[in-house]
Amino acid sequence: MLGGSQGLKKVVQEAKENKVKIIVDSLARISSSRHHRKYKNLLLHYLDEEGRRHICYGTDGQAQKFEDTAMLNYRKIEAWELLIDEIIEFADTHEVDGIHLDNGQAWPQILEPDIEELTRKDPDGEFAYSHEDFMNGEVVIRNENFGYWNSNNMETYPNPFFIKLCMKLWLTNPNFMILGECWGGFMLENRQIILSRSGVVPRLYRLPMAISTLFGKKLHRDGRVEDAKKQSVETI
Repeated sequence: MLGGSQGLKKVVQEAKENKVKIIVDSLARISSSRHHRKYKNLLLHYLDEEGRRHICYGTDGQAQKFEDTAMLNYRKIEAWELLIDEIIEFADTHEVDGIHLDNGQAWPQILEPDIEELTRKDPDGEFAYSHEDFMNGEVVIRNENFGYWNSNNMETYPNPFFIKLCMKLWLTNPNFMILGECWGGFMLENRQIILSRSGVVPRLYRLPMAISTLFGKKLHRDGRVEDAKKQSVETI
């Protein structure tokens, strides 16, 4: 859309000349169509109601389904390393100033393993999956969060994935900005605190709406602004 790599470089160059910082979206998902061979052993799978195995299409962890993207298995350290290395390579190549983590409140998204499937035996009495397959959660239950985001540790410890991401990025570029999209609501309470504690600046959707009330304005979800009664800072 911007003219490929050369087009993006021109945009970044002109932005820097005008002292404008460039932040790009970063996704933890990949294309579900003709993706690179390096992702072949990192794809996540689930079983449909008929027991057929499919790749897990991209999701935000709720009940959404985006068939144009596919999820990776972030139980594997190789997936962590690949994602972080690709971000570093992109940032170095295009000299962007930061990244915005799409659905950052769920990184890294790890889903509940399908224990019934992973412990299934074939007709000859041998297990259908290896111990390594079981540990890696090669088959999961869709939309059921597991791992860090389903543990009590998230109330006490920073997100280890974010710590690794931030530390590696800041080793080469201490001023690199890492923003994370941060949704709230049921089962997503206090995610903004966890992101902040882990080095990521949370981008909250409700914060601009709350701040606008301090100036006697009401900011609607569709971007409309109208006059309203001024509120105190307690609103925030």
